[in-house]
Amino acid sequence: MNTKKISKKLIVALLSALFILGIAFPAGFVAFAYSGNDDITADFEGNFKTAVLDLMPYSVPDNVISASVVSEIESLDVSNRNIECLSGIEHFTNLKILIANNNRLTELDLNDFTELTEVRVRNNNLELLTLRNLTNLMILDLSGNRLSDFDVNDSSALQSLNVERNRLTALNVSGFPALRNLDVGRNNLETLILGNHSHMVNLYAHVNQLTELNVNNAPSLRRLVVRDNKLTTINVSNLRELRFLDIERNDLVSIARIIGLESTMISSIIEGESWLSGGERYGFYFRPQNIVIRLPFNDIHHTDWFYDYVLWAYIDNITTGLGGTNLFGPRSPVTRSQFVTFLHRIAGEPVVHATHRFTDVPAGRYFTMPIAWAYRNNITTGIPETTLFEPSQRISREQIVTMLHRHIGGVSPSNALDRFSDRNTVSPWAVDAMRWAANIGIIQGDRGRLLPRNEATRAEAIAMLYRALA
Repeated sequence: MNTKKISKKLIVALLSALFILGIAFPAGFVAFAYSGNDDITADFEGNFKTAVLDLMPYSVPDNVISASVVSEIESLDVSNRNIECLSGIEHFTNLKILIANNNRLTELDLNDFTELTEVRVRNNNLELLTLRNLTNLMILDLSGNRLSDFDVNDSSALQSLNVERNRLTALNVSGFPALRNLDVGRNNLETLILGNHSHMVNLYAHVNQLTELNVNNAPSLRRLVVRDNKLTTINVSNLRELRFLDIERNDLVSIARIIGLESTMISSIIEGESWLSGGERYGFYFRPQNIVIRLPFNDIHHTDWFYDYVLWAYIDNITTGLGGTNLFGPRSPVTRSQFVTFLHRIAGEPVVHATHRFTDVPAGRYFTMPIAWAYRNNITTGIPETTLFEPSQRISREQIVTMLHRHIGGVSPSNALDRFSDRNTVSPWAVDAMRWAANIGIIQGDRGRLLPRNEATRAEAIAMLYRALA
């Protein structure tokens, strides 16, 4: 029995009865009058058609997409719907926000959507992208696709661009003067051209093939991550606000190859253990093998297997340890709200205005925004068959892996867990994620065991975050 159709017919009948009886609709109620020539269903196809049909109000007949309804929609989220194309998207003429993460899109054309301010299509299969005349676009997330090039013109308002994990070999962003955040990590970039970016605060260009990079026209940079490239020198003399520099694993042979370091806010980094200044935290990640950076945690030692992971998390402001103590608590458990907060910080603490559905997540808590962000991006859906998130519940290893898998995406061979003796203890909903994590080394096991349902420790959680996202 199709209860949705029965409910729709019942509501339509009740509304009609109210009209016939002359009973006024409640204040603020807008009745939509559907007409036959409003039907644009034929312009849509596949899973996108199904997703849009779900948006139609009860006043529209079943299996019909109404042009009048679609043209008024300002925010559209069709993530995780296995969508291969967005045929019909041209009817969303007032669209301001488009989110289509974790689908199977191979191409996307959003020319002349002048109202768009935010586009997020990460973790698809995009090879062709055209975005022209998007004069109000401020946020563009294309991470986790197959782009070797893309056409984005007339987007001078763009403030945040994420093209991490694509196939780019060259990129020129000089046409985006308003950029504040740029992430081009994990491509094959040999050339990155910056313009006059007086507002840029964060630049991530790690894991590429860059041999040179000119950042002197981005004087407001506070965070510069260029590790795992082929840089032989870099000039930071104009970066007066620079607080964090990660330049590990390049072709620099000494700190002297970093020109102008003394001009930045990284002012106490000369060789040795001193890397704190003025009561604020400044990071410097050059660290040759014979130099040990001392962390402010009494329970972390440089011989610990998790030392480098905790160092990364502390320098990168992911965690400051156990509140009110000088301890990190590497063997302490992690709650679901704490882990989502870690993820949110790694993502740059994006502000979201969307709400969530969880009745146990109050407003105004440190985890409220991170949980809303994770829910909006389908990283978490909460506790199955409830309206609860359980923020104080301790998170398990398989729950962490599942959230990371939803955030990053990816597939792995079916035999990826064969080497673990307890592979049959993985929860059915976590199998694909655990295969993915084991295959790429995010989770490495303990003496041949996955321990999927064990509570994760803080050290384990930070290690998995580093392996997945650093």
